[in-house]
Amino acid sequence: MSSKHQRRSSRPSGRSANPGSSRVLLIGVALIFALASFLVFSTLFGRHGSGGLGAEPTRAETHRAAAPALAGAATNSGQGPEESAGKPESIDDVNQGTELFAHGKFAEAADAYGRAVKLSPDDETAHFNLAVALARMGKLEEAKQEYEEALRLFPDYGEAHNNLGNILVGQGQLPAGLEHLKAAVQAAPDSASAHNNLGRVLMLRGERPQAVQHFAEAVRLTPDYLEAHCNLGYAYLGEGKTNEAAAQFTAALELKPGFEPATRGLARARGQSPAGASEALPPIPLRID
Repeated sequence: MSSKHQRRSSRPSGRSANPGSSRVLLIGVALIFALASFLVFSTLFGRHGSGGLGAEPTRAETHRAAAPALAGAATNSGQGPEESAGKPESIDDVNQGTELFAHGKFAEAADAYGRAVKLSPDDETAHFNLAVALARMGKLEEAKQEYEEALRLFPDYGEAHNNLGNILVGQGQLPAGLEHLKAAVQAAPDSASAHNNLGRVLMLRGERPQAVQHFAEAVRLTPDYLEAHCNLGYAYLGEGKTNEAAAQFTAALELKPGFEPATRGLARARGQSPAGASEALPPIPLRID
């Protein structure tokens, strides 16, 4: 791998130049999206959202701050990229796009990110942010192309794998989506959303024990992860572990009192569901860290 990639991190966001350099650090990228519901024997919660987004673009000035945690096996040191491959003049477009995105102006944000891509075509985060904006606009095929380009430039880009995997799963392409979600967990082993999303797909494939492991890891990494608690609860229900399931639904209700999927799951765990109640879970929206 080139020295450029040995110094990059896999956190999504924008880039910026610090005085005397063109370094960029990624600020945590949190994206909220709603994908289609998935039927397992139920529909599961995911986190990395709408339209297969996966992360919300942020200012370029902190591009890859958490590199060690997100770095993949491509570097011996475990460090992700730090130095920006982008041109300084593209940073203004990235930051402008992030500001527009934060105000819900996704089309304008995509235009700004598109300008950044033209100025810095070898900047994987510019491609990533453009993909996020395109996905929010419902342009999933275009978003997929940008995620793929980001991954071509930086194969260990955990968030790009996560978001692309979610899009593919939402389009019914489970095998391809599964591969990207596995890659996301490998590149970002401390990403709760990556574990949760992988668990969802494993549930869809009937691989419940493995799904439980990933849901449990998501909860361990992020104890206030509402969706992961619910997913883990329903996975336990499928294994007949009603006490463990009840504990997870209770934890979810402590985080969000009255949350209907957790209320329904807790009733089932306690044997209070009406006779003939459906085994299918209610749709649960996807969102990201």
